[in-house]
Amino acid sequence: MEELDALRALAPIGKRALFDLVDGRSQSGLETKTRVSMRRHGVQVRAQVFVPGVGYVDDIIGERLVVESDGYRYHSSLAQFREDRRRDLELARRGYLCLRLDNHQIMDDWPRTEDVLLTLIRNREHLWTPAQRRRHNIS
Repeated sequence: MEELDALRALAPIGKRALFDLVDGRSQSGLETKTRVSMRRHGVQVRAQVFVPGVGYVDDIIGERLVVESDGYRYHSSLAQFREDRRRDLELARRGYLCLRLDNHQIMDDWPRTEDVLLTLIRNREHLWTPAQRRRHNIS
């Protein structure tokens, strides 16, 4: 992050706010687009969060809505396909709601995708219910 701070200092004053959109933990432009778009709506998004039994997930919106941004390059082999499904099952076991988005949904069909995400948020699906907190021992 020190490099990012140094670059920010070199940027014209009018462009420095763009650096606030950068999160060095994001591993792709797809993840960044999702995160930045949600934050523009005032939604809390955490990048590259470790979930036991799963590993790192791309983004968590709120407390429990996992968004995996899957580009074809790293998610097209049979082995990766199966690993992604294993992770989805483990997330479900732990009470997370996981949406697996592809390049088309993020880059070409974003208004529809964003509408689905915002609907889930309006319906409070991104937050743990009291029953889920008890069931999964979440404080």
